[in-house]
Amino acid sequence: PSQIPPAQSAPGQAETRGTLPTGANLPSATTPRLVSIYTDTLELQIDMVGGDITYLALPQYLRELDGPDDPFVLMQNEPSRSYVAQSGLIGANGIDSSSRAQYRSTATSYTMADSQDSLSVDLVTSTDNGVEIIKRFTFERGSHLIEISYLVTNNSGQVWQANLFGQLKRDSYPDPSDAGGFTRNFLGFATTSEEDPYIKIEFEDIDDGIQAFDMTGGWMAFSQHYFLSAWIPDADQQHNFSTRKNNANQYIGGFVSPAFSVSDGSTATETVRLYAGPTNQNTLAELAPNLNLTIDYGILWFLASPIYWLLTHIEPFVGNFGVAIILLTVFIKAVFYKLIWRLFAHAGTDACFHRSLLDVDAQRRIAACSIHPLDRRSLGYGPVLHSPAAYVRFYVFADQLEPTSRGSYSGQSDENDAAYHGHFLPVVPRRTGALLAGK
Repeated sequence: PSQIPPAQSAPGQAETRGTLPTGANLPSATTPRLVSIYTDTLELQIDMVGGDITYLALPQYLRELDGPDDPFVLMQNEPSRSYVAQSGLIGANGIDSSSRAQYRSTATSYTMADSQDSLSVDLVTSTDNGVEIIKRFTFERGSHLIEISYLVTNNSGQVWQANLFGQLKRDSYPDPSDAGGFTRNFLGFATTSEEDPYIKIEFEDIDDGIQAFDMTGGWMAFSQHYFLSAWIPDADQQHNFSTRKNNANQYIGGFVSPAFSVSDGSTATETVRLYAGPTNQNTLAELAPNLNLTIDYGILWFLASPIYWLLTHIEPFVGNFGVAIILLTVFIKAVFYKLIWRLFAHAGTDACFHRSLLDVDAQRRIAACSIHPLDRRSLGYGPVLHSPAAYVRFYVFADQLEPTSRGSYSGQSDENDAAYHGHFLPVVPRRTGALLAGK
């Protein structure tokens, strides 16, 4: 993994950050202090202690092909498996500095209606000296991006100040979306810096200790096969990014933003975004610079990017992800047809030449088997170009997921649904999957 650059203190930031929460004693999913939220792309639960996301499932991606009511769970808080997204306010007057904030909500369940394009959920808390804080979660239809805003109304009679933080906390349990095999899949944190656009941070690196660093914009992500979660703070501010391990053997990666102030009698808003969903190259590229690099194609990324682009443009026309893969394969084969044809032609010529050595009329047969020198020099182009393309094509296909039911979170499916079913072609529409299975 790349070395994270040394830290440089952000102006006016180091003195007011406060202590980040690291405790492992989060509530279980059965406690009554959870708020449940259902959209077309996300099913999640938020703990009203701290306003943390302690459960997040992806209804468009099933755990098994034949389990329409069993979505893939990305985040959860169980004794054997802990993976949560935390955010809050620390620093001089932060409500999460000494202990986590206690929020309240007008309902315990929220659902995005079919007629809605967005859904907002407010958690509210207040301090004894007259400061009211709303932690607002905003969801958009068709998106895996969550906007989390803090609306601070200060009536305390003095200036109020805090730092926004966001962090991902996970223990080292194996990747539940990894189907095994010989594919290389990274499990761990990832971030970016001004010196290195993509930095992998493995659990062992955190055990050894990694120095924090400051950067304008940036992001902190946790990557696993097919899926990604990432905190994306304000692109115009300088944030401090760090990783660490707590006493419960949980690994934490996150950021702290510069202190913001709210004068008496006024209201201010601080916002951060959280992405939790599939590793879609185009979507990630639009969210933040270098975030699409978390789809790691290695040194052949320059071949993988156009292949992925072509695949995503074929699929809308045919309406079937499996058919799009087949058509893309045919196209690549056609591009390299001439080079491969020369390779086979040369193989046939060599066989003809060796047979001629046993022939009594060898001289005439050797002359008949001759090949032009220019053709011989071009024979190596086919394998040199085609082999990397075939290698990259496999990994592009292996890293793709197809939603199960577009625009539906109810678990209903149809014959064109797809599901997470990791293998060589991890996710394909059911009709194509049946065809490939010989049914």
